[in-house]
Amino acid sequence: MTQKVYMCDDHFHTEYLSELLEDSEKFGFVIIDGNGISIYTVCGTDTKRVARYDIQLTSKTRRGGQSALRFSRLREEQKDNFIRKSTELCKKYFYYRNKHKNH
Repeated sequence: MTQKVYMCDDHFHTEYLSELLEDSEKFGFVIIDGNGISIYTVCGTDTKRVARYDIQLTSKTRRGGQSALRFSRLREEQKDNFIRKSTELCKKYFYYRNKHKNH
């Protein structure tokens, strides 16, 4: 079963996940927050964190001038690198492992 749920709210909606805990199938969860990415596997009530990658973005500068553009560019590069690393981790723990299991 594949179901995509996106909600922007003031709390986590876990009611969609509770029925997954009754199954013995293994699921993967990716949690991205302002500090980094965590990758978990869940099988029944067994939860295991398989990866964590932290990020510390350069703070936004409040000063103007030429350095503001440089800081902005460096921050964008950091965000791009974080997204790239997150994608690599997801492929490593979900895509490639499942691909090898099916062959």
